[in-house]
Amino acid sequence: MDAVIAIETDLNAIVKEYLDYLGYRKTSSTFEEELLTLGKQISKNITPPRSNSNITEIQEQMMVAFEDGEYSEFFRMWNRCIPDAIQETDEACHKLVFNINIFFALHPITHGNQNKQDLEKSMRDFKCYLETKGAALSQTTEFLPYYALPYIPDPTSHPSFKPLFTSAWSSDLKKNLQEFLSATLKSLEKPKIYDLYQSTLSKNEKERKLYNEELKKLQAQLARRDQQFLQYEKRCSKIQADYHKLIGIAAELVDSLEDTVQGRMVTPEYLQNICTRLFAPSNGESVDISKPGTASSLLRASLAHDGLPRLSESIDIPLYKPSLDYEKIKNDLLTLPERKRAFLLQALRWNITQAPTSEDRDTVVSTYIVHDLLGCSVDNQFRKGILSLLSSPSEEVREYLSRLFNALASLSAGKVHVLLELFGDFCRI
Repeated sequence: MDAVIAIETDLNAIVKEYLDYLGYRKTSSTFEEELLTLGKQISKNITPPRSNSNITEIQEQMMVAFEDGEYSEFFRMWNRCIPDAIQETDEACHKLVFNINIFFALHPITHGNQNKQDLEKSMRDFKCYLETKGAALSQTTEFLPYYALPYIPDPTSHPSFKPLFTSAWSSDLKKNLQEFLSATLKSLEKPKIYDLYQSTLSKNEKERKLYNEELKKLQAQLARRDQQFLQYEKRCSKIQADYHKLIGIAAELVDSLEDTVQGRMVTPEYLQNICTRLFAPSNGESVDISKPGTASSLLRASLAHDGLPRLSESIDIPLYKPSLDYEKIKNDLLTLPERKRAFLLQALRWNITQAPTSEDRDTVVSTYIVHDLLGCSVDNQFRKGILSLLSSPSEEVREYLSRLFNALASLSAGKVHVLLELFGDFCRI
C-alpha cells in the first residue's frame, strides 16, 4: 500500500492521460473532480500526448512550408515528426517523398518565379536527393523518367514532364500529403499506459525466451546424465562380475599354494586355465605361459584401469586397437638405419600421445606392455639392444627413445613397467 501511495500522483496522471486520449471527457472531468474532493493530486511529470489542436497546428505548418516552396523548413519538420521506421519501410511514403521533391524542384517555374539561380538551386537539391535517398526508386518504371529532369534545360517543353505543370497534378499531390500527415501524426503519440503495457509484453517475452532456452539446456543435460548413468551402471555390473570372478580365482590359487606346500605340483594346464580365465575375456588374446613375464605384464597393465582388466564392453565406446606387427617393429628397432629408426620411435610415441581419448592411450600402453615392445619384461638380447640405443651415435635416436620412455612413464601402468622392470635392473647393473 505504501508503495502505491508513493507514486499515486503519477498513476493519477497516467489514468487521466488515457481517458483524455480516448476522448472520455466526462469521465476524465469526473475523475479530476473526485481527486480534488479527496485532496489528491496529479503529477505534472507525465507529458500528455499531443492534442488534436497540436497535431493540426503541425500539419498546417508543414503545408504552408510545402506551398511556399520552403524545401529546408518542410523537410526539417518532416524528419522531426515522421518516424524513421515509416520513412525507411513505407512504400507509399517513399513515393510521396519522391513527388514532393519533384514539386520543390519545379516550384520556381510553377509559381511564376523564373529566377535562374533559384531554379538551379532547386535542381541541385533534387539531384542530391536522387543520388541519395531517391536512388532506391531508380528501378521503378513509374519514376525512372524523372531521373533525367535535372539535366533538361527547359522541362516545360519536354513532353514527358508536361503533366507536372498542370494544376491537377499539384492538387492531387497536396491532397495525398494532407491525408498522409493526418494519418501519421495522429498515430505518433501514445498514452503512457500503452508504453507500460508494451514494455511488460516485451519483458515477458524476453523472460519466456530465457526460460525456454534454460529449459532446453537442462533437458539436454538431463539426457546426458541419464546416458552416463546407464553407462556407469553397466560398468558397475561388469566390475562386480569381474570382482566375484577374481575372488574365485584367488581362492583357487590359495588352494594351489597349499598343495605346493604339501608337495603336490601345479600342472601347466591348470595355470594356463587360470590365465585364460583372467585375461582372455577382456583383451581377446591368448596367454603363452611358456614365455616368462607374460601373465605378470598383463596383470601390471591392468593397474591403469582401476586395478582390473580393461572392460571394453562396459560402455558403448569402441575400443581403440591399433593394428601393428609388433614382432617386425621389435626387429626394425634393432636393424633399421639410424634415421629410419628415429622415425619409428617417433611414430610409436605419437601412437600414445595422439590417441583420441585417455582410455585409448591406456589401451596403446597396455598393448606395448603385453608385447614387451621395449624389452622391459625379459632380460635378453632384445633388452640389451634397446638399452644400447640410449648411447646411439645418432642424437635423434637417443632423443626419440627418451621421449618414448617418457610417454610410457606418464601413465601408471607404463611407469611400473618402465621404471621398475627396465631401469631398476639397468641401475643395478
